[in-house]
Amino acid sequence: MNESQKDILVWKNILVWKDLLAKPHEWWDVRSKEGSPKAAAFERKSNGELRMIDDSTPEWIQHKLDSLTFDQKPNSHSSETSLREDGDSTLGTWRDLLENPKQWMDYRDQKRNKLVKRNHPDFKRKDGGHALWLNKVPQWVLSELKGMEFDVPIQKPKQANEGRGD
Repeated sequence: MNESQKDILVWKNILVWKDLLAKPHEWWDVRSKEGSPKAAAFERKSNGELRMIDDSTPEWIQHKLDSLTFDQKPNSHSSETSLREDGDSTLGTWRDLLENPKQWMDYRDQKRNKLVKRNHPDFKRKDGGHALWLNKVPQWVLSELKGMEFDVPIQKPKQANEGRGD
């Protein structure tokens, strides 16, 4: 990727953040109550697009987020709320992971080997609709995960110089 392409990606990222700041009513706040602010997430109501706060998020955006009010994403499994031990609002998403493992990418090894940032999700749905972190997993899911097979992303080495002919 050349510098011009990188600049375009950075600009597009800023534009999405500006949209989120200008129209908070169009986004769900899916931040974890006990999680670190670096793991905060927002989900666009219309298409499930996720915005993660990470090291690349400008500080001015992080400050503005604190002054805004966002809708909390409703729990689609409200009848099961009392059955949850940890208050995690993503019970249905964990069920989807267990029922459709081939629809999910498993990043656990990449995180252990530092190929992705430590705040990267442990699992991401291939359609981009959901992300899950093991620090927010209901206890019953952990035993179910053992022995399950997920797709694993192929990581290119960071030092590779693509398209340069070196």
